Amino acid sequence: MKIKNALYGIISVLMILGLLVGFSLSVNGRSDMDERVKQEHLKVLIEEFKTSVREYLNEEDFVNCGIMITYVTDHKSGEMTYYIRLHHKRFEKLTEDERNRLSGDIIDLAFCAEDCLFEVVFE
Repeated sequence: MKIKNALYGIISVLMILGLLVGFSLSVNGRSDMDERVKQEHLKVLIEEFKTSVREYLNEEDFVNCGIMITYVTDHKSGEMTYYIRLHHKRFEKLTEDERNRLSGDIIDLAFCAEDCLFEVVFE
């Protein structure tokens, strides 16, 4: 009888441990999936933003402008800085005021996201 009770106790403990491990794996898997969904959403936002910037620059007569968007994440604060690098031979002829106007207009097109900064770089 004592052996039977001990066996039930051991089996119960093992089942509880199995459930706890299963729950923790499920939570970790969901967290990874949430991060992947967030990254995919971010990629879509960046592509839409890039399209908006291209359309705006075409309207401003900077046709065939090279656009590259990169970002850096500050792992302590979680803040992301996006660098919008624009390549066009006519940029070197712009005055500082013209560059500031273009930068402001481009940043106004940016998507809204928490803890994000945007910087336009003319090259």
